[in-house]
Amino acid sequence: MNMFNQITKKEVDDILKNIEWVRVKTELDDMDDDGGTRLMASLYSPIQSFGATDYKDHRSDNIDELKKLIEPYIYDLSQRGHYYSKDGSVPTRFMANGYYGGYTGHFIYKDNSNGFGH
Repeated sequence: MNMFNQITKKEVDDILKNIEWVRVKTELDDMDDDGGTRLMASLYSPIQSFGATDYKDHRSDNIDELKKLIEPYIYDLSQRGHYYSKDGSVPTRFMANGYYGGYTGHFIYKDNSNGFGH
């Protein structure tokens, strides 16, 4: 499988139909300045994440609200390597985060890694 080729909509459909969505919440989620650093780190980390900055408070959003916001970004159809782990495994979970200023999330694979061995 060539990880540099663009993924197809059918592949994304197959991945998302079998994935568990999990809402990640930390003690920092209630801080007024929570969004800046954590959101930027999530969006610009080497780990593939999906989401956006929208300048709204998403710290109290539930998993269904986050899923509705984030899922369109997963369908942006990037390179296949953004969806599969380094060994070609499909993700089993999607960890969604709501921040003061936006939302993001990333895949977790069967070995509990983010696809890069972490």
